[in-house]
Amino acid sequence: MNSSGHDHAAKGLLLLVALLTAARNSISLFMLLITSMGYGVTRTSLGPVMLKVRMLTVAHFIFGVLYVLAFSRPWSFKLTWVIIEGTRSALYRSHSSELD
Repeated sequence: MNSSGHDHAAKGLLLLVALLTAARNSISLFMLLITSMGYGVTRTSLGPVMLKVRMLTVAHFIFGVLYVLAFSRPWSFKLTWVIIEGTRSALYRSHSSELD
């Protein structure tokens, strides 16, 4: 907050940091996933799996931004936590049903 009582710059910087942090983590996840699946080492293409990896990376980015922003606002923490936990549970349930 500056001397006139406005904190617009701080909010802008918080959003910038949230976006950059989420992007860095999502890109790291993307590279880890495609490398662990053998892309570029043993396979020249991942085929339809690459689309799923991209969708997971985008979802990871979105929830990463929500996660950072939730901890900056006390009122939004509970709502964001419910969304994140609900989505994570749904993804685990759908993945475990594919394994059966």
